[in-house]
Amino acid sequence: MPWGLLVQCVIALAAVVGVVASMRFSRKTLDEVREDRARRDMPMLVFETEACQVPVRFVGGRDTPIWGAAPLRALYPDISKDAVLVLPDEKVMADGYGRLRNLGPGAARDVTVTFTPDTVTHTPRWDATPTHRLWEADPLRLELPNTMRANPAHVTHNETACINDLPDIIVWDIDREVSYVSGIAAVHCRDIAGAPHETTQPFTAIPQYDRNPPHVMITFHKIGSPQVG
Repeated sequence: MPWGLLVQCVIALAAVVGVVASMRFSRKTLDEVREDRARRDMPMLVFETEACQVPVRFVGGRDTPIWGAAPLRALYPDISKDAVLVLPDEKVMADGYGRLRNLGPGAARDVTVTFTPDTVTHTPRWDATPTHRLWEADPLRLELPNTMRANPAHVTHNETACINDLPDIIVWDIDREVSYVSGIAAVHCRDIAGAPHETTQPFTAIPQYDRNPPHVMITFHKIGSPQVG
């Protein structure tokens, strides 16, 4: 092979290798840029560890807009017209409780909180000895919606939101027999690109209706802490 042709082949091969390497490097750089952007946009919503005293009021179910909910009819087909629901008082409905802080660098949109109880202690009024029942033992109650919208539903970095409702295991306890609840509070949101995110942490709820004012103590525990049950 003539020396000049060999040189041209080597130059052409080096050019091809350079193009391929450049494409691979550009692809890697693009992926890194996307990953870096995703990290910058990622929110992380966590309830500050605290016990919240949530004052409640007892309202005749038929006086509330949620009275006709299908889960209620399934749970209590023969429910009395005098049945009473447990609702947050007006101040809680307005100001909320719990400090849901965004520890991530990105803003969170469409923030909701879902309470999933796994252990419920019932203390029947006619029996002073508590009896433990797993939530799963009451399948109808699994149908109760326990998701509520945060207030506000858009939370930027280091800002906080709150919630204004109680878990439905408390709200629909018309016999007021629930004395202790433990489970998981899951916070769902989307970042500015629309990607979904979730954080979870244990919670406990202890009704104290005999106090003045009557209230429910809701405690948000540290993420990763042993669940109390």
